[in-house]
This record gives sequence, C-alpha cells and structure tokens, in this order.
Amino acid sequence: MAKIEDELWIHFKPLWRDLTTVSGEIIVAGGYGLFLKQQWLLDQDQPVIVVPLERWPDPTPRVTKDFDLVVGLDLIADETTNSLISKALKDNGFEVSTMAQGKRWQFFKRLSEDRQIIVELHAPTPPTGAENLRTDRIRVKHAPSLGEEGVHGRHNPEAVGSQMHPFKLSIDDLDLEVLNPVTWSVMKLTAAADRWLESLNLEKSSEIRALSRIQAVKHAHDACRAVAMMTIDERDNTVSIIAAIKDTDQFLRASEIYREIFTSPDAWAQEVLTEKWLAEDLATIVTVLGSWFGN
Repeated sequence: MAKIEDELWIHFKPLWRDLTTVSGEIIVAGGYGLFLKQQWLLDQDQPVIVVPLERWPDPTPRVTKDFDLVVGLDLIADETTNSLISKALKDNGFEVSTMAQGKRWQFFKRLSEDRQIIVELHAPTPPTGAENLRTDRIRVKHAPSLGEEGVHGRHNPEAVGSQMHPFKLSIDDLDLEVLNPVTWSVMKLTAAADRWLESLNLEKSSEIRALSRIQAVKHAHDACRAVAMMTIDERDNTVSIIAAIKDTDQFLRASEIYREIFTSPDAWAQEVLTEKWLAEDLATIVTVLGSWFGN
C-alpha cells in the first residue's frame, strides 16, 4: 500500500480524515491531487495508464504547498455539515484568511514564521434557484449567512462535472477521491490560458509577466499530467462526463483554449512542453485532449 513521507502529508492526513468523517462530498484537486494520484500509481504493479510513468522524463511527483478541495453544493447548503467542516479545519490548525473580508473559502496553517500551508475550498456553480445557497462572482455560501461558523466555496465555474466519477485510491490506510481527468483538464486549461494572457499584458511589470508565464506552463503541464495518468476505467467514464457538460460555457471555453494553445498557428503549449514529455507521448496526450475538446 502506498505510503507518503512528505511534510504536507502529516498535515493533510488528519485533516482529510476529519473532513470526510463529516461529509463524503469532498474531492482533492489541484497540484496536490495530481501528486497523490502519481504517488499511488508509483506503488502499483505496472498500472495501465495513457503514458506509463517510466516514460516520463521526470517521474518524481511535484509537491505543492496548497490543498485545493472541491466541495459539493449540498455540503455548503446543509447548515450542520457546513459548520462541522469549519470546526474540522479549526481543530487541525487551519485559520480563516484575513486577507479579504468574507474569504471563508481560504484557510492557513502556519508552520513557521515564513512557511504556511493553504487550504482552498472550491465549489461549482449552483443551479438557478438552489435552496439555501447564495452565489456571487467570488464565492458560493450558505443562505442565510452562518457567519464565523460556516465555510464558503470559492466560486469555480470550471469545476463543472467535478462530482462525476472521481478516482478512488488509498494511501497509508486513507481512502481518497481525486478529480476525473476531464474536469481536471477544463480547470487546468482555463488556468493556463488566463496566466498566459497575463504574461503578454505589457501593462503588468516584467516580474508579474515572468511569473505568469511560469504559472501558465505549469498549468498546461498539469493538464497533460491529468491525461497521462488516466486509467482504462477513467477513459471509459469520460464519455458520460463529456455528454453531461459538453454544452456548458466552461467546456466550450476549454475547447477554444485547446485549439488556441495546441493547434492554432500561434499555439504555444507544445513548444513549452517539449522538455517535459517525450515527443510521441506529448502527441498522444494532445490527441486525447483533441478527442475531448477538438470537435
């Protein structure tokens, strides 16, 4: 059974256990979700995935300092569950961000004077008229407000389809669920395009533009990682996921982004990713993405 020795795991494991004791509607996303899935795959005996890990130029899982969790809308809408999630975060040493008023979707745990762990709770767009929920551009929250007793979800429209067919794995006796590869790709392609556009904005400082370019490449690489680690069962599930979300604005935008950054005359993604993948494996990944977003 996979076992993780990294520093973040000793903080993540008890937090995840407490959170999922309260609700099963939580899925690990972001870079840490990819890290955990890759760690689990490394412990398996020749898992069948799109690009075998032994073919990756750098098969070492990339560690991040953030935990991105996608939470179900029912979790936010239920007053008792919502308040218990807030308590679980506090009991594990995570305090709400004070950087912006009402930012109860971002929590910090300080490890030292200059080091901290961040937990961000993300939520997809609720359906119109959803009971006990209020949504704005930034957050999804319980209605009426639970004040300091509740949590919000960071409004993340790109999390469309996030509750469909999460991938289940077990590490160090802990059962986990991570995002399906289609939703992961929608989120990562969108983030890559947004950061790349910022890197081209001459009104930004050279430092911000350089950092944005690095972030754009990282998100594009993560989209490729999500595809590369797709199992046969996940591949079979993509049909129903795409059928459910293909007409959403978020999926349609991801399709436009795929064409812009991978196949258009000004495409930049393949060029910047050539150092991270073997040419034939990158071509396979792009083909899979094209089968989802290229039509």
